[in-house]
Amino acid sequence: MITAAWTLLFGLLGFAAGTLHVASLARNVRLLTGTGSGGGGSGLQAAGLLLLRFAVSGLVLVSAVRYGLLPLLAALGGWHLARSRGLRAEHAA
Repeated sequence: MITAAWTLLFGLLGFAAGTLHVASLARNVRLLTGTGSGGGGSGLQAAGLLLLRFAVSGLVLVSAVRYGLLPLLAALGGWHLARSRGLRAEHAA
């Protein structure tokens, strides 16, 4: 029962981390290329977003590893689902 709760929790955390990852990646591209709304930001801001993106994704995945295989797979599945959803939305825009 406890494993099921951790699995669900990490699935949701993986989805949230994946959503943040794709959103900050799109923002980073706009900052670095100077296109779209809010384009042309500083390199320091882009570097900060890059570090935040990897820190959050890494924190969720490393935390999931500590609880076992199923929570890790759920986190990866949630992350991948958010990534697919975000890329489809960016492609449509």
